[in-house]
Amino acid sequence: MAQLTATSGADNAQPPLSPETDKRLDFKALQNTEIFKVTMNALHDPRLVDNIMYQKMLARLEGFYVTAEKYRLYGPTPKQEKMFKDSGFSWKYHIELHTCLKHLLLNATK
Repeated sequence: MAQLTATSGADNAQPPLSPETDKRLDFKALQNTEIFKVTMNALHDPRLVDNIMYQKMLARLEGFYVTAEKYRLYGPTPKQEKMFKDSGFSWKYHIELHTCLKHLLLNATK
């Protein structure tokens, strides 16, 4: 299982993950992180459960959350580096784009 949060103190220090260790994140463990729970609970709205666009946007945010964790742990993949170069849009742009999507959904659920 991938380490999802930083530990403090010398006794609990663990070596950082490397691409050779595990390229796959445990999605269930990621879903159990406090930040993921808080974010998804804030975006939950029972009135929109049957709305297809709402479900697609939530799925997009969940997928990006996993991608962002992989990026944070391992850095960009060669495919991502090529996409950034070819499109001209940086990782920072993608973060801003998904932050705006999250704010849009937060406004829609209020």
